[in-house]
Amino acid sequence: WRGLIKPDIIFFGESLGDKFSTAMEYDKQRVDLLLVLGSSLKVGPVNKILQWLPARVPQVLINREVVGAPNRFDVELLGDCDAVVRELWARLGWEGLEEEGEEG
Repeated sequence: WRGLIKPDIIFFGESLGDKFSTAMEYDKQRVDLLLVLGSSLKVGPVNKILQWLPARVPQVLINREVVGAPNRFDVELLGDCDAVVRELWARLGWEGLEEEGEEG
């Protein structure tokens, strides 16, 4: 058998379908933190999430550069996403984050 097997992802330019909006409505009242990692926030409808969430939800950006309106995020941690997350992990005293290539 020869053919292309499409992974379970949405490619650029493809419609997200009803599942996305249904999940967003469901999650809207349940979310307690938004983390944005490594995104330009240029592609909709994901770029609308920031305005769509209730103001009570803290929003954290981990990215190489600031995206969106100035001061849009409650916290902006700039740098390589992997490095920033590893630093957060260490400062929080969490265990179990192995370096790339380590067994564990």
